[in-house]
Amino acid sequence: MAFIEIGFNTKRPLILGRGGFGTQLNDWLMDEGWGSADFLDDNAPDAVGGLRDYVDPAILKRGRPAFVALGDNKLRVELLQKLAAAGYSTPVFISDAASVNHNAHLGRGVHVAPGGIVKASAEVADFGKVDSGEIVRSPWENQ
Repeated sequence: MAFIEIGFNTKRPLILGRGGFGTQLNDWLMDEGWGSADFLDDNAPDAVGGLRDYVDPAILKRGRPAFVALGDNKLRVELLQKLAAAGYSTPVFISDAASVNHNAHLGRGVHVAPGGIVKASAEVADFGKVDSGEIVRSPWENQ
């Protein structure tokens, strides 16, 4: 697993989304020593609040790491922007279960699922998703 962040923040992370994506992300975070996350989700009874409760003073701690684990890529980007504007740290999480090769271009809000492969010089459009087992090739690879 890898994080792209300046400095390691040991504060308890916040994850928006308590479904499968959020649960898996929490497991990865715990494996990396971040501790168990607090969740915000409109439909999970064990969440500390709803998706839009990130501004609640009891939850918001300036610099607290926050992740959005939702399948809707556009909503994920929208919420990440709002979290950053509210003062959260929004580190990028990269699982070693996905492969993005050199010179690949990932558009805004892209999600590469575990087991997904983006080959050298391939491109994934804004808000795209590469599913598990899917291989995205460069346009000239098979010419």
